[in-house]
Amino acid sequence: MDLYRHGFIEPSTIPEKPYDILAHQLLSTIRETSGTTYAQLATKLMENYAFGHIQPQELSDITAKLIQDNQLEKIGNELIIGIQGEYTVNTKDFYSVFRTDPSFKVIHKDKTIGELPLMSTIQPDENILLAAKIWKITEVDTRAKKIFVVPAKDGKKPIFFGAGGEIHSKIRQRMLELIQEAPHFDELSEKATEALRQLHLLFRNFPIADLKNDRPVIIKHNEAQLYTFQGTRINRSLQFLLRLAKIDHDYNEHHSCFVLQTNFDGLGSALRSALEQVPNIEIGLQQALEETPELIGFSKWGTLLPAPYQLKILRSRYYDFEGATDFLEHIRLIGHQGQ
Repeated sequence: MDLYRHGFIEPSTIPEKPYDILAHQLLSTIRETSGTTYAQLATKLMENYAFGHIQPQELSDITAKLIQDNQLEKIGNELIIGIQGEYTVNTKDFYSVFRTDPSFKVIHKDKTIGELPLMSTIQPDENILLAAKIWKITEVDTRAKKIFVVPAKDGKKPIFFGAGGEIHSKIRQRMLELIQEAPHFDELSEKATEALRQLHLLFRNFPIADLKNDRPVIIKHNEAQLYTFQGTRINRSLQFLLRLAKIDHDYNEHHSCFVLQTNFDGLGSALRSALEQVPNIEIGLQQALEETPELIGFSKWGTLLPAPYQLKILRSRYYDFEGATDFLEHIRLIGHQGQ
């Protein structure tokens, strides 16, 4: 609301090359025409403004993948819907661009204790809260859509499943500025005003001089809490780099916070190790996609694409590795001893 007053509205992100939508429209066009030649198909799709930046070779690659997976079949010079494609196009879900998160059964000792949507944060060794108990994930079977758990006994905080929209980095940066200043807003309720005051008390002792690069760190009992005040996609990228560096951590997007079991110096070392993983991003993404195909699940039709194109979608629409790299290169940790 404060940013809006200053003329800032979070910009929408329009992908330059919507490969996933192209795959959907490719199937849709062939279904509509009951078959067409590749030349006719290419002419029709390439005339569509939405696909103006997609190259002929890219269309050819995606078509070949659909043929390979039996989504399409080529008979002579004509492309028709394939055997697997019949299952794809003849469902009510085919007409929508956006997906509904699949539910995974949560199982302990062959007994189903509930269901959860599969998210990228669902990983072995994470704790979840379900049926009034905290469970530790031991295995995620994406094919069977099952999550296997045992009772958690390590005291690790469970991950939060509330879904929320992506947050722009400029919004989080303004948050940091506001909790430093603690201004009064007439529009806020009494509870909201008190919440802002409490946040100001928590962060007021940090000498933040540079809103872009200075970030508060609270040290509690050999636990470092780093508040990045960065956007969702940069935070996801930081989490990915920390995992590549094999650094154990907890990540809470709602708090824009990373928690590591280390001291102030150890946190700095961990972030440097994460930065060193930047050259390994491509290989890391390939491995992550192989191990967890649902990583591309935010894109309903992304699963139809060849792996290299799935990786391009992940890099352009789910992560922001350029922003994360810049953040790690320039971050200045501002420490404070917690109570």
